[in-house]
Formats: sequence, C-alpha cells, structure tokens
Amino acid sequence: MKPLILFDCDGVLVDTEPLAHEVLVNALQSAGVAQPQKLAEASVGRSLADVRLMITRQEPATDSDQFWTQLITDTEQAVLTRIKPNRIISEVIEQLSYPFCVASSGTHQKIRTSLSCAGLLEHFEGKIFSAEDVKRGKPAPDLFLRAAKTMGVPSEACCVIEDSKPGLSAADAAGMYSIHYAPGRASNRAYHAQDFGEIPHLVAKIFAMHS
Repeated sequence: MKPLILFDCDGVLVDTEPLAHEVLVNALQSAGVAQPQKLAEASVGRSLADVRLMITRQEPATDSDQFWTQLITDTEQAVLTRIKPNRIISEVIEQLSYPFCVASSGTHQKIRTSLSCAGLLEHFEGKIFSAEDVKRGKPAPDLFLRAAKTMGVPSEACCVIEDSKPGLSAADAAGMYSIHYAPGRASNRAYHAQDFGEIPHLVAKIFAMHS
C-alpha cells in the first residue's frame, strides 16, 4: 500500500492559530461575551460551522450573519498582513518522499489564503481538503476519510500531522496513525514532534514499523 501524509493547516503548516484566537477573542469581547478566552480555546481545531453553532448556543448575542461575516473578514485580513513565507517548512515539504495533502477545518478560501501567504500553496494545489467538503468536521473522521479516499489510499496507510485535540481524535476515529505537532508543549501521544523538521523522520519510522 502506498502511504499518505495528511497535514492539518492551521497550527501545523501555517502559524495562524494565535491570529485566529486573537481575532475571535476581540470579536467576542465586542459582543459583550463574558468568557471570550474560554470560548476561543474551545474553538481550536474545529470548523467554522461547528464553532458558530457552539458559540451561538451559549452566547445568543453572536447569532447574526453580520457577526460571523465580519469575523471571517477580520481573520483573513490578519492572515494577509501578518503571515509571511516560511522557508523552513517549504524545504521540509519539498524533501518528503511520500505523497501528501492538506485536510483542514478551515474553509477553502482560508486554507488557500494561509498557504499562499506562507509560500506553500504550490505544494498543495489539487490536494486541498476542507471541512466544507463533509457534513461533520473534526473530531469526526469524515474529513480525513474523504481525503484518503480521494487520494486513493486506505486509512490504515495514512499518517495525520495535527496540533489540536479535535484533529488527533479525528485521526484516531479514522483508524489512521498520527503525529502530534506541539512546539514548546508536552504531549502524551505515542508520536509527537517539537520541531517541524522532525516530521519526515517520524513519518518514515511509523510507515517502516507498520509496512
């Protein structure tokens, strides 16, 4: 079986998580939400649709198209102005000896904007999968399973690179191997990387052990 690497985008390929967190917290504060930090933290790794459903249930003041349209606009603007090309990640991607794709909770537009700003879009053209493509976002396995099926690889031959708990849970539910990418953080996962440059070695180790 040919193997496949599935990269998450936000927090793995592109360091957009702090920006998205900041924009969401500011938006929630402006709407008068009492615990914006807590809600923003609970939103990490989830699709926009799921985040909207979760937050509007708890905070009815945010239940308007205007609030969420403005949030999308502000998040994209933050990415466009603050994300710069990442030469190191691009070089690691270029050296990979296995097929790969990106499977992210972001919208197609956000994924493409983030990858473009980071100088990575060319590596993933035609291999971009979004939570918009499935009914259930992470932690459900649907997105990873769709990506693997489209790429023609069985789930047991896939390795997911994720930074978030919902993403890692989705990989487990899909029956895929996973690497927890956690720069500066501890991990209780069997495979974890503190540095992006560690990923090729860990992936090769996983596929060699289970081939």
